[in-house]
Amino acid sequence: MKMADLLTLWKNNQDLDRFELVAVARRFLLDVVERVLERVGQPLSPADRTELYRIAYERWLDESGAMPRFRPHGDTDKFLRPAYHLTFKAQPAMAGRTHPFDRVLLNPWADGGRLSWQLGMQVEFAPLRGDADRWIPAVILAGVHAWAAEPDTPQPRGGFPWGNPSAHKAILARLGQFDVVRRLEEAWRPLGIPPEPQAAMDNHLILGTRLDDPDRWQGAAELADHCSALLAAPWPVLPRPPEVRPTHHLQSPAAAPTSHRASDGEGAPEENGKEEPSREGPRLAHRLAQYLATRGLEYDPEQIVAVYTACKTKGFVILAGLSGTGKTRLARELAALLSARECFQAVRPDWRDATSVLGYYNPFTGRYQETPILRFLWEAEAEWDEGRLPSPGRPVSDAQLSQYVRRNLDPQQVDALRAGLVRWGRDLSTWTDEDVRELWEPYRNAMGDVGGAPRLSSGIATLWEATRVLADHRRGLGERVRDAVRVFAATEKYRPFSRVLRALAAIEPERVPPIFQEYLLRRLLRVLGVARPISLGTIVEGRGDPANLDACWEALTERLRNVVAAAGLPADDPAIRGTAASALAKLATPRTDGMGASNGAPATAPGVRPYFLILDEMNLARVEYYLADLLSAMETGRDLPIALSPGLAEETREPGDWDIPGRAGEMGPADATVGARPAEKTAVRLAPNVYIIGTVNIDETTFAFSPKVLDRAFTVAFREVRLDPGYPPAPPNTGYGVVTEEELDLLRRDFIRGGRCAGVDKELVREAARRYPWIVRALAELNERLYDHDLHFGYRVVDEVLAFVHLGLESPLRDGFEVPDSSDPARVAFDWAVSMKLLPRLHGQRHRLEEPLQAVRRWAEGHGCRRMAVEAERLLRKLTTEGFATYL
Repeated sequence: MKMADLLTLWKNNQDLDRFELVAVARRFLLDVVERVLERVGQPLSPADRTELYRIAYERWLDESGAMPRFRPHGDTDKFLRPAYHLTFKAQPAMAGRTHPFDRVLLNPWADGGRLSWQLGMQVEFAPLRGDADRWIPAVILAGVHAWAAEPDTPQPRGGFPWGNPSAHKAILARLGQFDVVRRLEEAWRPLGIPPEPQAAMDNHLILGTRLDDPDRWQGAAELADHCSALLAAPWPVLPRPPEVRPTHHLQSPAAAPTSHRASDGEGAPEENGKEEPSREGPRLAHRLAQYLATRGLEYDPEQIVAVYTACKTKGFVILAGLSGTGKTRLARELAALLSARECFQAVRPDWRDATSVLGYYNPFTGRYQETPILRFLWEAEAEWDEGRLPSPGRPVSDAQLSQYVRRNLDPQQVDALRAGLVRWGRDLSTWTDEDVRELWEPYRNAMGDVGGAPRLSSGIATLWEATRVLADHRRGLGERVRDAVRVFAATEKYRPFSRVLRALAAIEPERVPPIFQEYLLRRLLRVLGVARPISLGTIVEGRGDPANLDACWEALTERLRNVVAAAGLPADDPAIRGTAASALAKLATPRTDGMGASNGAPATAPGVRPYFLILDEMNLARVEYYLADLLSAMETGRDLPIALSPGLAEETREPGDWDIPGRAGEMGPADATVGARPAEKTAVRLAPNVYIIGTVNIDETTFAFSPKVLDRAFTVAFREVRLDPGYPPAPPNTGYGVVTEEELDLLRRDFIRGGRCAGVDKELVREAARRYPWIVRALAELNERLYDHDLHFGYRVVDEVLAFVHLGLESPLRDGFEVPDSSDPARVAFDWAVSMKLLPRLHGQRHRLEEPLQAVRRWAEGHGCRRMAVEAERLLRKLTTEGFATYL
């Protein structure tokens, strides 16, 4: 059944009942959301798109009548991913407010004490005159939705009289205090749209724009793109919030649909409520445990999510416990499920230094003797460099940029752009009115689209005047842009920046790349390392020097020529340069802290695979000796080279210099010398996509771990052996049994964290501390209790505990932390994190250890850390009976 689009209904004043209209509006909002995510560098995968439409649309759709209808429900439909949060709400008519609406909110909450805000878009309906049961589209409101909150309450609540203007003034003032107003104004300035307060209800205000004239847009795609531009422009610059707690409702295809009621999402009073009990079957962590059980691995969902999250967080995990409990097989199964490359290496007792891992330089042969681990690290490094996106926040080489251009250059876009340059490259005296209209009026022409800019209403005379201004080669580029924008001042409500830049790129292709939106131009400047200030608004208003724009484009064109030439493409072809500029401008912007400033977030490689280095019986030799260089690299920076020979620390291996033969995991013992390299290239990096998992047994033949090793690792101890009547479990019938391929794909993408892979950076720690401030207070109390016993810990432990909890609760395996005897998954994750980081450090005789262990037990009982309290009690019993205790 074909459904009419929102714009067609709007233009024709076609009336529907409100549930038919909500179905149309929801489909439109989903289209806008897809476009927004594409613009901000977070496009939906096919699996995510299917899941989004199921959650927010298909499960509520009733197609039994003449028109599809949206079944009424009180739920807020939530789709949560690590990089973004989406919440949809269909609101019926209410007493005192006759207009129903459908709304989408994007990104997590920003919480400023008594104020919360979120980007969003709302489609409102008006009743048909004379018939209260029939409705027509009335208006679209886009911008920042802000809610006032009562003091000392975590969620926004109603506290102002209905529609109280003074309440709205107070909300607007608070938005100004948090710099939201200024940032939104700057983001929308290239679109020529000033944000204004819109009418709202109770303690809710919308700061944005009101779209109430459907005739401004020629088609539904143009309207959706305009709306997506309004939401995408401020996405990277608004102050970032502490995120709401995400919940993932993953299920098998046969499972019943679940409710996604928001108890911590939207904050309007009518939308709060307790979360409806789940109606689905076992969730992903539990089904993964069932799958592993059929493979002969008996682990609780709690243990599985702890190992997974520890790997995801730090990339260095020690699996300890009874021999024969499947520690090594668990590591290898995890690698297989995540489609990781694996290098399995049994540690030998004669590994006394780093040469057993990284090889050594043989002065007699003049060759470097490699090991399988070294070749594996080189292979991981090469893939990381190949897949890493050039980031605006860090310097990159022309080789990396050119590599990206070669992979992403669209030949069809090159041909289309070349056709446009031919058409508008003729002498102006040969142009016709049709040429001028085609240059200015369409949303999309051969030069590209204007990114949701409003439709022009100027006549042909104004268009000719602006064209002649731009074609005046005697003047600078900045002056032409300024005067062309001023030409439209009398005929246009908004400044047509994007259309002016598009026209100038057609007239001056050798000097101006076809990037028409100011935020994309700024992004391209950062990607290419061109530090040139640019503000079109200040130039048009006479407060900025137009020569800055000339210098900006001159430097930009020179950099583009270098990058295109390095890619082996014709640098003098403006069509190829322009297409390359478009590809580079679509790179993701750097993440920002709460005030919008760049915080040096790590590089990302979204398409990279994990590389699992599995060290079996790793404590047969001293770990701090043979892994010394890698342990150091984990803390000093994975981008720094590790010198493999004295005096060659400054030599770094460029991607592609090495031909990596074979599969690293299939090579011989650690002293193999196959494929020795010349000594002048002897450096390696511990790439972020390398994850080290070591298995250990503790007996008289093994070595204890030093504090240096334990501080850098998450240590998971397996002690339980369950011999239930159903042991051993039956094998699965087919494939992965209860785990679908779509869920495994979601797990793989979650594990590499959007391409950031392993590592704990301060941005992640700040975000976790804002979201879970009680963790910092609890750890401070524990540290104080241990201080007098010289068993206190440093900042690294605190950071990694915070990161573990944060990433664990964002994971699709989050349900593993939902245990029967605890109502708070965050407390369970915290219990695991502190146990893994602190308990392995506790070992010694009774006179030294008894008092701190008692303090740890009391602290654990007071903070709901069941696992840690049980382990502390076990160690105290050992102290009493043996006089000595150790966790491992």
